[in-house]
Amino acid sequence: MHVQGQGWQSWRHESGVAGSQGSGLRSEAVQIKATKKLYVIYRAHVQGKGGLPWVRNGDVAGTTGQAKRLDGIQVLLSYS
Repeated sequence: MHVQGQGWQSWRHESGVAGSQGSGLRSEAVQIKATKKLYVIYRAHVQGKGGLPWVRNGDVAGTTGQAKRLDGIQVLLSYS
């Protein structure tokens, strides 16, 4: 997760929390990686931009350096 003023956080696994709970800082972008058995595609909905194009397996969804809030994420998983 890319967080306002902090940059990229370290990777989280399974039930780990990404972002900045209760700090008032904006989440701006996300990267998602799946296990070897799963394939993941996802896209971000960004403040003032709407839904962005689909990305996959570790690519960046959202924006960095533009001061835009990540409003939502749509994720699709399938077996590879």
